[in-house]
Formats: sequence, structure tokens, C-alpha cells
Amino acid sequence: MSSVTAAEQPEPPLLPFGVDDFSPTLAFPRVLQTLRRAHRAGRLDEALDLFLLAWRPALSRQAFLLVHARNLDPNTWADDALAVVMLQVYDRLPRLVASTVPVQNLLAFLRQGMTRAFDAYLDSPGGLDGRGEMSNVHRRRMRLTTLRQLYRTRYGVEPGADQAFLDWANAELGKTHKNPGRSGMVFTAADLAPVESVLSTDADGGESLAVAQDEPDTGVLSALDRKRLAAAVIHCAEGIDPTLHRCAEVMFASQLTDQPEAMPGLKDVTQVLHVRSARADQLCTQVKGLARDILAERFGIDGVDDP
Repeated sequence: MSSVTAAEQPEPPLLPFGVDDFSPTLAFPRVLQTLRRAHRAGRLDEALDLFLLAWRPALSRQAFLLVHARNLDPNTWADDALAVVMLQVYDRLPRLVASTVPVQNLLAFLRQGMTRAFDAYLDSPGGLDGRGEMSNVHRRRMRLTTLRQLYRTRYGVEPGADQAFLDWANAELGKTHKNPGRSGMVFTAADLAPVESVLSTDADGGESLAVAQDEPDTGVLSALDRKRLAAAVIHCAEGIDPTLHRCAEVMFASQLTDQPEAMPGLKDVTQVLHVRSARADQLCTQVKGLARDILAERFGIDGVDDP
């Protein structure tokens, strides 16, 4: 009489699933396990539709961060960025599901590809140069922002506001533009001047507003960048752990408003999350670490002890 090992036993039938089975508030390894079971059952297309429905808010926030990291107008570029993000998920998630690669954080796993794909889109004919209604000054400023990011990635340092950087930027632009001078896309010292106003969207998803002379008010960051930092910290924490996400919301939610209150402390986190002081201290330290990393990576600010 032959025995059947556990590995040889057939997998139990996959029960009907819904949007909640793919919620971004769940640990991603659990979601990935469900997707892989759906793949083995021949139901991956159905599962992916539900996954994208559940993850659309998280993917929209990722697109928002891509747009703001390049100082672009979200009213113009949000849909383009979301399309890039969705295409990356459509392209790479099925391959991840079919593999055995363990992934703890999907957005962290896809972020580099999303960033490169969005930058490639901006450099394509349908990107910055395809917006004929934009003035050359505006187009040059946006392209220069993208090139600054490329410079940071390539050389690991912040580019200087000098002629050397302009020469490098013009040389890089010349690789994809046959005649930048003819299209008014030659960078000059005037393009290094601060932008006098920027059209943006509140980090909490409110209506559009004009922020004139985005100057620092009461700290290292301007009011707009303070909101961007808070949104980025909360978003990154969400992709790591639900408890860490809740802690980030407690600490940074007030920073998404025009008149922020004092940053909640350890006692507030302990009371809201109903955890012990040691656990709250661990969570607060982790959230502050995320904030420091974002300040260094996206704002070029290092050495901040307590964000």
C-alpha cells in the first residue's frame, strides 16, 4: 500500500476570493501567496483584476510621489504617472507570481523600475517635449529637474548650481535632441533661478492650490515640502507593516495640514496604538528612520537628528 507524502497531496481547492484578500494593509507575502495559489489554479487573471482594484489607492500615491519628486504639476502629469505605475505592475507582477522570489514590500521591489520607466516616459516624444502648449521656460525647468535626479543617481552627489552642471545637462540633453537650440531647449543660468510659484496638490489629496514662492517658513522645509515629506513617510510605512503605518499616521498626519500641530510623541503613540512603551519607542524610531532616509534621498537633507 503506497503512502502519499505531504508534498504530493493535492492542494485544497481555491475558495472564491474578493478585494479584501489582496488589501495593501495585509502583509504582502500573504497577498503574494494568494496570487500564487490563484496562478496554480488557473485563476490569475481574475486575481490580478481584484489586486489592482484593491491597490489602486496605493498605486495612485506612488504616482503622486513620482510627480512631486520631479516638481511637476500633478494636474498635468498625475494620469501619466499612474499609467506608468500600472504598466509596471501589469508587466512585472505576473512574472513575480510565477517565480519563487520572496518579496516583503511590493512597491519597494518595483520602485526603481517605476522611477526609470517614468523618467524614460518624460524623455519620450509623448513626454515633456510632446507638450506643445508649455512654454520653453517651463519645459526647460522640468527637464532640468529630471536631469538633476539623473546626476544624483549617477554620481551620488547633489549637482552644483553652476555652469559646470549646465554644461553637463546640455551634453546629456544633446544625446536625445538633435538640435536643442532650435527648439529652445538650451539650459542657461536663468534656468537655475528658483521657481517663483508652483501649482501643486495638497498631500492629503485635497483640491489644487497655488503655492507662491515656496519658501521655508518655520524650519528646514517649506510648507509644501513638509506635506510631501509627511505623505511619503506614511506611504512608505504602509508598504512595510500595518502597525508601522498606523504609527506613521499618528506621528505625521498633522503635518499634512496648513497649520500643523506639534509632532505627537511616544506617549501619544502608546495610547493610540495600545502598545507598550518599549514597542512604541521601537516604532517611533523606525518611522523617524524612514523620514531621515526620505529627507536625504528626495530632499538632499542629511544629518537631521529628529525629523
